[in-house]
Amino acid sequence: MIGSFGSEPGQFDTPVGVSIDPITGHLYVVEDLGNRIQKITTTGVPIAVWGGSGTGDGQFQSPYDLAASQGLVW
Repeated sequence: MIGSFGSEPGQFDTPVGVSIDPITGHLYVVEDLGNRIQKITTTGVPIAVWGGSGTGDGQFQSPYDLAASQGLVW
């Protein structure tokens, strides 16, 4: 199931920003309290999760937005 509360792939903790890659159609969801980004296929299957709470490389502190295009996220 996609979209329920939680920390597993396909679950969310305070989703605040979304972006759809116009080339691949993948959905990217950024989570404020989850401090992560999830990549989801056009059929709703979670295929990547990255991030975590912190200040190091690949970590976030309450992210709130993102943009995606051609497989790149910024």
